[in-house]
Amino acid sequence: MSLRLTKLVALSFAIFSMLALGLSGDGLAYADTATSVSAGGQHTCAVTAAGGLLCWGHNQSGQLGNGESTSETAPNPRPLDVVGLQTGVAHVSAGAAHTCATTTQGSVLCWGGNSSGQLGSETTETCGRFLIV
Repeated sequence: MSLRLTKLVALSFAIFSMLALGLSGDGLAYADTATSVSAGGQHTCAVTAAGGLLCWGHNQSGQLGNGESTSETAPNPRPLDVVGLQTGVAHVSAGAAHTCATTTQGSVLCWGGNSSGQLGSETTETCGRFLIV
């Protein structure tokens, strides 16, 4: 059974209660249907029925996958498209400050914080765009 993103409320982090989607009166109107959702340390991501990926919350390590990272303390409550993943996403898993997804073709993609090598790359550098593992 899928969840309507317009009804999804994500509480990703105890300090920052983020009402990410379906907020009335502020212009947010998401008609996508989520097939799965994963909450990380301070961010949340949802796979849409079209196979796209949306993420929202903190982005200090690039875990939203929009190609940027920010040290701002305020979370981003609006869902952002993960760059290059508007279709073809099968599953998502949000970690403390990184995110990984599998594609319908079987690839594993990861982005965000990488201080312990959790992105599966040959470095420990943070990356705001997905890497193919």
